Amino acid sequence: MQQTVTEQHSTANRDGAPVRVFVYMSHGVTRFNIEEIKLIRQEDMDDFRDQVQATVNQIDQPNVVISFETVQLICSRLLGIIAALNKQIRARGGRLKLACVNPEIRKVFSITGLDREIKIYDSVTAAEKSFRFQRVIDFFGGPKPASG
Repeated sequence: MQQTVTEQHSTANRDGAPVRVFVYMSHGVTRFNIEEIKLIRQEDMDDFRDQVQATVNQIDQPNVVISFETVQLICSRLLGIIAALNKQIRARGGRLKLACVNPEIRKVFSITGLDREIKIYDSVTAAEKSFRFQRVIDFFGGPKPASG
């Protein structure tokens, strides 16, 4: 299956450059790569949320990976946005998974309990493969994991 790549831009960051989010769609998984070091401005949070929601609303059963590979700093508001996106995606029969979250940000997900609601993977590849494994389990009618 061919991979589709699109680049979406939100409002300008402090330096006047657009906040970049790349969207990859492949094998039934939609991946959002956040290409910023800091996600702390309210406008950036709103635009990120709107971009993900707009894409997710076009997919019947959205299986989504958000990659934080370049992100080093987030504001607490992003946690609420991630939790709301998780709820929206689950309501549509999909799953949200996170990848490449640095240790400091991962600790925040742990303290808030979001890591119990949303599975975090060390790599994008591992997160994407987990969806393929889930489809095999679903196909054969095996037990479904409680989360992840």
